[in-house]
Amino acid sequence: MTGITAEQARVRAEVSEYGATNAIAQIDMFIGTQSDLKQRSYDCHFAKTSLSKDAAQEVQIDLLHRGFQVELSETDIHWAFKVRW
Repeated sequence: MTGITAEQARVRAEVSEYGATNAIAQIDMFIGTQSDLKQRSYDCHFAKTSLSKDAAQEVQIDLLHRGFQVELSETDIHWAFKVRW
């Protein structure tokens, strides 16, 4: 039998959701501290072990929906976000 069990899929979904929520919170926290400063972008990286491809795309979509410009790229071990506002 190939594939994953329903339990494995559920756990992966929970981890993905947690990773996306955590990444969004970290980005929001940084942006919130920059409101008085002239910096208008934030480059950040998240390890692929803590953020799945689906979760990285969820982060990108969330930020785009809130009016940020977001570039998502990847390296062998990281998801890289360039967020501009």
